[in-house]
Amino acid sequence: MSLWTEEEIKLVLLLSKEMSTPQVAKEIGRTAGSVKYKLAAMGIRLREMRGTRTSPQPAAWTKEQIAFLKKNHKKYTLPQLAAQIGRSPHAVKVKCSRLNLYRRRRGWSYELMTELIRLRKEEKLDWCDLAQKLNRTARACKSKYYYLTTAV
Repeated sequence: MSLWTEEEIKLVLLLSKEMSTPQVAKEIGRTAGSVKYKLAAMGIRLREMRGTRTSPQPAAWTKEQIAFLKKNHKKYTLPQLAAQIGRSPHAVKVKCSRLNLYRRRRGWSYELMTELIRLRKEEKLDWCDLAQKLNRTARACKSKYYYLTTAV
C-alpha cells in the first residue's frame, strides 16, 4: 500500500471524531486495519476522540423487549427469541444472563422422553422436526434418544 499523505492524515483525524473506523476507511480508500494502525502509530486512541466506542451504540432495550424475554425465555430458543424482538441471538443470550433469566432446562420429564421416543419411532421425524416439537435442540434430542434406546 502507498504511503500516507498529509491530506489523508488530516482527513482521518477529522472523520474519526464522527465516524466508525470502517466508515473512515471506506471514505478514504484504505482498510480499517490500516486506519487503526495509523492512528495508533500517531499515539491517538479512538476512545479518547469519540467517547468509549469505536462502533455505533446499539439501541437500548425497550421495556416491551425485556418483558417479552422474562415471559418467554424458557419457552423459545435463542434464535426464536431474537427474531421476535429484532435482536441477535448473542444479544438475547447476554441480556438473559444480565437479567438472571437462565434458560438451562433441568432435565427431561418422563412424559417428554416418552414423547421423544414415540415421535422418532412412530412418526419417523428427523432431529430438526423433533427439536421444534419438543422445544429442544436437535443435538439434545439426538443425544437423549440414543442414550435411552441403546443398551449399555
